[in-house]
Amino acid sequence: MPSTRSGNVYFASENAGENTIIKFDRKGRHVASFGRKGQGPGEIQNVMALAVTDRDELAVTNQGNNRLTVFDPAGNLLREIPFISNCQAVIPLLNGRFFVWDHIYNPRPGILSESPMELADAKLKALKTLDTGFIENPFAGERLRGTYHIQSWSVSRDRIFTGQQDRGYDIFVYDFSGQPVRRIRKDYRPLPVPEAHKKEFLKQFEPPQYKAILAKIYFPDAMPPFIGFTADEDGRLYVMTYEAGRQPGEHVFDIFNPDGVLVLRKPIRIYHNFRGASAKVRNGRFYGVIEKENGYKKFLAYRMIWK
Repeated sequence: MPSTRSGNVYFASENAGENTIIKFDRKGRHVASFGRKGQGPGEIQNVMALAVTDRDELAVTNQGNNRLTVFDPAGNLLREIPFISNCQAVIPLLNGRFFVWDHIYNPRPGILSESPMELADAKLKALKTLDTGFIENPFAGERLRGTYHIQSWSVSRDRIFTGQQDRGYDIFVYDFSGQPVRRIRKDYRPLPVPEAHKKEFLKQFEPPQYKAILAKIYFPDAMPPFIGFTADEDGRLYVMTYEAGRQPGEHVFDIFNPDGVLVLRKPIRIYHNFRGASAKVRNGRFYGVIEKENGYKKFLAYRMIWK
């Protein structure tokens, strides 16, 4: 749910009719829909990522059509850039380069796939790998850990942030030339794996064809240090931990200033799943999705005031 400087908010939905991008103004009123489904110029086949750049351009990682499709705030097509890999996200940077989150099947023993986070040139050719995560092959090996391998990334006005659950509380920060700026590390209290998580994880392997995989699953002593994170345009980082707040559905966010210093811990109710946290921060507003008791999702916007 990215937003422009004017406060307009954009959603990607493949179940919203013939258009895939829905635009709302800052008061929550529907303004427009665009990005017609299809394979022609400016048409969308499968949205993997949606981002608003600092030029207020809307960049759609159009995986089904193997291209980055870029619109202006009104939904007019500006340009398209083809890519040949299985990109999960392509984010334009102010210096003309791109941040690319790719997905590659890996033939290494015990590995199903890897997801490199790369800095790419104007033609989306990889210049440097910033970070890489791996997914275990559930059909190989004698044991399968019962937690997800969530990777997180975010782009601010001049910084790239990358992290992954398997590495612990260790977040890399780069400038747009791919040079390391700092690492954000934090001691944390390991939390036991909840019974609800165990049930959810095991449920996906209940069909009979996964019986052999089900027998391999084990659960570690503790959950990973964080669920995911997002950065605002000024470089503040909002890290969603597994630590629960006082209210149902709340999780504690560790908030770091642009210098990587922890300045606040705030419980916020935000929906998350095996892909990470459904939250974005921009223009002094914290945008997030929550799950209601009936299972439906609700979009909320919180106004933030820094003192």
